[in-house]
Amino acid sequence: MKAIGYCYITHNERKGCFTNYSVIEKDNTRLLNESTSEAHKQFIETLNTAGYHWREFLLTPTQFGVPNSRSRYYCLARRKDFNFTGESILEKIPSECGIPENGFNETVISDLIEPEGLITKDYYVPEKILTKRVWLMDIVTAESKKTMCFTKAYTHYSEGTGSIYTSLSKKDMDLVFSKLKELETSGGKEELRIELLKSLKLRYFTPREVARLMSFPDTFDFPTETTNRQKYRLLGNSINVYVVSILIKILCS
Repeated sequence: MKAIGYCYITHNERKGCFTNYSVIEKDNTRLLNESTSEAHKQFIETLNTAGYHWREFLLTPTQFGVPNSRSRYYCLARRKDFNFTGESILEKIPSECGIPENGFNETVISDLIEPEGLITKDYYVPEKILTKRVWLMDIVTAESKKTMCFTKAYTHYSEGTGSIYTSLSKKDMDLVFSKLKELETSGGKEELRIELLKSLKLRYFTPREVARLMSFPDTFDFPTETTNRQKYRLLGNSINVYVVSILIKILCS
């Protein structure tokens, strides 16, 4: 939620439009910077004035066994008080909530990957991007337990928009990169370099796989006319369903 979002909530609260329960989510990288800190302060003051009890969190799905890093700010607000303190922004779920700190099943990437036969050539990273950007990519394997945060620019930009997948083992991937580095240092032939890059079998995560990383069930789907680019944009602006479901349980307890 950007600064304008805080102001919108403030405006609605003054009109008496708030419900008894609210969950607010925001990209925490912009939470308390110079442009939004005043809006955040105004938002909290509005909750207090309206008689709400609130708790703030900074959480990421990896804390709950989900192999995706998506650190976000959350604020729970309700009419009755909580059974745990919240003088500062919390970075884990308090024990008073009755949710075991280590009670989450850890998922690895192989649990979420679609069958190889369903992956079309459109998902493989193009040669021109491989040759220029491969060293900037966050590449994960089937045994990985973490991926980067996926943004709405995934597949459009190579750096900082989400992880890339390889079906190679980490050992085999590291071996290829070792050969690549040696080849580039010695000024080897470009043809050999391209051959090595292609042997990595790098591809983008499919929209279905990204949805799984964000804890959407397989029963969730997009309208048939939605393009892949639109799907990536929508998912990049979405939430992690599992994390929010835990917060809703706390909010309604």
